Amino acid sequence: MKVPTKFVKTLSEEEFTGLIENHQRAETFRVRNRSHAILLSFEKFPVAEIAKICLG
Repeated sequence: MKVPTKFVKTLSEEEFTGLIENHQRAETFRVRNRSHAILLSFEKFPVAEIAKICLG
């Protein structure tokens, strides 16, 4: 079965900076983890690889 390859196509500089801030400084793990997943998608990581990284 083929793994989906959907990516975040564009992020404004403000969105990108906000995601980095959230990934590094958010109080909750959920926000840090989701921010990291979006950043990885923006960098064209496959969905399966993002899952491995984010789910540990």
